[in-house]
Amino acid sequence: MAWKLAILEDDAFQLKDLKETLSSIKEVEVVAWATGSSEFINLVEENRPDFIVTDINLNSDPSSGILVAHRLKLPVIFASGNNAAYLKDIESLKRDHDLLVDHITKPIREEDLIKTVHRFLQDLSLRKAASSVWLKIGEQREKLSISDIVYIGTDKKQGSASNNKVIYFRNRKPEILVDFSFVRMPQLGFDMSAFVQIHKSFIINKEHFTSYDLHLKSIKVKVHSETASIEEIHLPVSDNYRSHLKV
Repeated sequence: MAWKLAILEDDAFQLKDLKETLSSIKEVEVVAWATGSSEFINLVEENRPDFIVTDINLNSDPSSGILVAHRLKLPVIFASGNNAAYLKDIESLKRDHDLLVDHITKPIREEDLIKTVHRFLQDLSLRKAASSVWLKIGEQREKLSISDIVYIGTDKKQGSASNNKVIYFRNRKPEILVDFSFVRMPQLGFDMSAFVQIHKSFIINKEHFTSYDLHLKSIKVKVHSETASIEEIHLPVSDNYRSHLKV
């Protein structure tokens, strides 16, 4: 399996070099690259990479690699000449979002970059192996990847009296979880640091919300619909749960 990668580098020549070097790693597939933050975020949302490599200072760009990483909440390697100046921000990213974060300082030697990525992928593999859960879907128990789960919500068709839930994915149609309780998720093997409750009826995977609208009090996510298409929806954020969000 190849790990999907996206690269953000404001210098077009350095971006070309990074892309060529990283594409030479057999375990890596470079699926998106850009010199600006807005284009990069759109490409990431479209291509859903497993991790990103980004510069920190983006010159005339209104954003920075740090802000982009906070926005995307994906495993990240910072490739920058200013890593030392941003160590507190990097530590905050690791602490607040429990993300895998590494950095390499420019100018970058090709062999050093390749070694850094190999070590990063080993750590990513360990996390991936530990990030699955067994759940009963219908009459079958299935091993599900946590990263594939977008959110879990109350089964509205059954009404409030039912304890059933609907689980929504990024890559398959929604399924019913029978007699499923949010409070029992840790007992079922869920890593609760990966989730946040935003409403009494919804608990969401932190990896998958793309924006938080303060005015509408809603979070935007993309899910796989019943009709096998990707659908963008807004989930309400209750006032009682707003403090749970770090956005």
